Amino acid sequence: MALSSALIEATTASVVNPGTSVAPAIIPKDNTHTVVILNPSTTATVFVGFGTAGAALPQASSVNVLPNTSLSLSIGTLSQRASSGTDIIFDGSGSVDVRIFYVNGTTQ
Repeated sequence: MALSSALIEATTASVVNPGTSVAPAIIPKDNTHTVVILNPSTTATVFVGFGTAGAALPQASSVNVLPNTSLSLSIGTLSQRASSGTDIIFDGSGSVDVRIFYVNGTTQ
């Protein structure tokens, strides 16, 4: 993977069909240490998990980002992350364009 030279990178994940998880348009870089997730929907809850996009994320075992709220998720830089071998993915209780911001450090 690569390092980002930007302090903050913005991307989205569009949940069009609830029950089908999606990956963000841009994945975290090696030096990303924090992910800020914004749910702009007034009605849908966003489900956050780690895995392979496509399968449903169950509400009970996922991180829930309630409507009109945000969540900061400290993932650590690449050398500090658990080696889960999976990607961050998103699902929702309804259609929603999840806004995602990666905060990057200077090293991996």
